[in-house]
Amino acid sequence: EVQLFPNPASTEANVSFYLEADEKIAVTLMELNGKIMSRQSIAASEGFNIHNIDISMLPKGVYMVQLTGNANTVTKRMAVQ
Repeated sequence: EVQLFPNPASTEANVSFYLEADEKIAVTLMELNGKIMSRQSIAASEGFNIHNIDISMLPKGVYMVQLTGNANTVTKRMAVQ
């Protein structure tokens, strides 16, 4: 399961997830209308992973954090305050 914390956040957020095998993951930060604010590609390892997202440049509001891997995509809502 993908967890996003803290939520709401102000300067940075963390996303945690578990993988069955090493995999490249795309982490995309979007406005609710789909506008991409940032995109990172990370080389995640088998097992438990935590990735830090710098959100200090974002205005207050609600955003979507999307993780895309080989087999699936997970999207979580995040409030920036």
